[in-house]
Amino acid sequence: MQLSIRVLLGVLGLTLIAGCVNPTQGKQPDATPVEKFAVTYDSNGATGMAPVDELSPYLAGTKVPVLGLGNLEKSGFRLAGWNTRADGSGTTCAVGKILTLGASDVTLYAIWLDNHLTFDTSSESSPLEITGVDDPFALKGPLVVPGGVTRIAGGALGSSRVTSITIASSVTEVGYNAFGGCTELTDVTFLGADTVLAAMVFNQCTSLVHVGLPAGLISVPSGLFFHCLALKTVTLPNTVQSIGFDAFGDCLALTAITLPNSLKEIRQWAFEYTGLTQIDIPSSVTNIEFNPFKACVSLTTVTLLSATPPEVLVANADSTEDNDWGENLDQFRVPQASLAFYHAHPRWSVVLALAHQVVAQ
Repeated sequence: MQLSIRVLLGVLGLTLIAGCVNPTQGKQPDATPVEKFAVTYDSNGATGMAPVDELSPYLAGTKVPVLGLGNLEKSGFRLAGWNTRADGSGTTCAVGKILTLGASDVTLYAIWLDNHLTFDTSSESSPLEITGVDDPFALKGPLVVPGGVTRIAGGALGSSRVTSITIASSVTEVGYNAFGGCTELTDVTFLGADTVLAAMVFNQCTSLVHVGLPAGLISVPSGLFFHCLALKTVTLPNTVQSIGFDAFGDCLALTAITLPNSLKEIRQWAFEYTGLTQIDIPSSVTNIEFNPFKACVSLTTVTLLSATPPEVLVANADSTEDNDWGENLDQFRVPQASLAFYHAHPRWSVVLALAHQVVAQ
């Protein structure tokens, strides 16, 4: 009997031991926490409280509506949008548009425009474009086009009273006649290398003295500086390949200019009615259209540096009206080894005859 009880207890003990469960056995590991990212707003120099996104933080990939002004104020300016960098060199986000959040926190910095400027944010390709001025006579003095602005529309600042303009590198294009008739404008600086300029941008800016052109400018478009009567010097970047027709027309104070070795083409009337006294045409130039120096009464010397005569494009090779290089031209200078080639060229022979003498150098 005692043996039977011991056997029974032994069996029960084995059963109890076999029934014990490791407390960690079968438990699922903790799930990896889902990372979220914050969207915050920065006043970027204004007073008051920037808007607060109450729904932030978000999962990566979330489409987040861009908030508006909040309680911000900046005297003389209006909010034009937001940018992911304080200097405006990041992504521009218009109020009410959608920002797709990446896998990092985002701070949006306010973009402030002069109160008198109007703007458009409807274009996907150019999310912040200056379109005009509500009162051209009220927009006066120095103007800074801030980072985040992507385009200045044609005629946008025309006839305003601005005296100087600094244009941020975020501006990729300046439209036709954008600053036309700004008669008090004296100085313009482009901070970006790749801003593309349309024709007539500075048309009749009669007080313009200095322009710091984009460092990567490829074309000096037609009429860019037309009737800029006070313009005395211009530095062309060593990227310019073409000078358009009438690009410097009526720049009476322009007495000297250095043409870059990148230049390939000089179009008709490019320098008509300027004050140039002499000009060196680099060997890179392959095409010159008719009347490039029409009515340049002070021009006395033209130096041709190319051993191969450039093409001279004229409507009528025998017409003096199509071969106006300045009525007081004293001499052409050509490379010694190429003198015969120039004289033998059917069009250059006509052009060379416009000067009192042709000098080999």
